[in-house]
Amino acid sequence: MTETADAPTDASGTGDGIAAASDALRVERRKIVDEREAFAAFRDRLERIAAEAVPARGPPLRSRVDPAGRGLRAVKAAYEETVMSVPHFAADYDETYEASVEAEFGADLALILTGQSAFDDRSRRTLIDRTETAIEERSVFLDTLDAEAESLEHGASVVAALREAVADLTDGRHADRDFGALDARRAQVPVLRRKCDALAARRQADLREQRRRMRLPSSFPNVPAYLYAGLDDRYPVLAAVGELGSRLDEARRDLERALARSD
Repeated sequence: MTETADAPTDASGTGDGIAAASDALRVERRKIVDEREAFAAFRDRLERIAAEAVPARGPPLRSRVDPAGRGLRAVKAAYEETVMSVPHFAADYDETYEASVEAEFGADLALILTGQSAFDDRSRRTLIDRTETAIEERSVFLDTLDAEAESLEHGASVVAALREAVADLTDGRHADRDFGALDARRAQVPVLRRKCDALAARRQADLREQRRRMRLPSSFPNVPAYLYAGLDDRYPVLAAVGELGSRLDEARRDLERALARSD
């Protein structure tokens, strides 16, 4: 889904969508922190794991390998005790060691780590490099999650203020007001709508910036589509804006009818 498709999926108007999104975001952030720390611990273990290499038969410049598989067993144990031991691993991934290392490090390195090819010094260095990449990817994602949290917080603040203003316009006491008071209230409708439009525009800009930072291809879901897929509102800020727009339309119609009666 591209950012231009960032539209409300549920305009319930309860205001709970942003709060639910914030809760989901906190849970996801905790998971990514755990994963980054787990990969860092795995990298530290790798740096202590020698390839336990011995000179291989063949030319003197040939890589030293671990014919007994001790290095591979040590790597597997380190990976299982760090990356595969994060609290959410079973619930979110439910993968075997073989599937997990292929997903994280690529098929070429997975063949080596699962014993289908030799584990030598070069393989160990490559594994450390790709572990560093896994750590960096999670650091970038954490930055994106922090930006998303800030965007949600701003959206919640603006939505709360707009809800209060709209509620004042729809208090139902139009019969108690004269023409001038009603006309002044009607004039607030386009002002509040512009504020809604400004919030929607900022939210869209935030989502575009998230895509830019993460270098997501156009075919990849944007951050809210990924984070909030299990919620009623995948786009809670825009859902709230849509609900406010509907209420403003209703307020305008009610005020115009009240103005017609008082004329």
